[in-house]
Amino acid sequence: MNLADRSNDTDSLGYSTEQAYELQEEIQESFDSILGAVKCDKVLKLESSMFSRQDKGAITSWLVEALDTLRRTRNLLRDATEEIDELKGETDVLQKQAIEDKSEIIKLQREVIEGKNEVIAGSKEQIKEVQSSIQTEIKSYRDAVCSQ
Repeated sequence: MNLADRSNDTDSLGYSTEQAYELQEEIQESFDSILGAVKCDKVLKLESSMFSRQDKGAITSWLVEALDTLRRTRNLLRDATEEIDELKGETDVLQKQAIEDKSEIIKLQREVIEGKNEVIAGSKEQIKEVQSSIQTEIKSYRDAVCSQ
């Protein structure tokens, strides 16, 4: 069986986490199958001598399966990398926009504070005028009461 017969897809899978999980499961199943056939408990313990006892057909089948898995993994990684790059670009744009928005908010807050300060300053001036007017009226009243 050749690689084209083993796969329903073209050379482009398009990225999805579901495909990544499926590929992980297939890889684990391949590991388990090969490890069981060569009577080894861990991939890291595999040695070439373990395969010398295997049938050439089985080894060839494993090789074709491994190549197909590598091809699909490569495609999945390529698509995932492209999507990550796209998301990073979108994130950069959104972060820049957020910074611009925050700068605009700070500018508007400063304007509000300046407006409040002007209102406070104006109110203080009015209060001083009212105080002065009241003091003048009180003095006039006192002078009028004292002169009688």
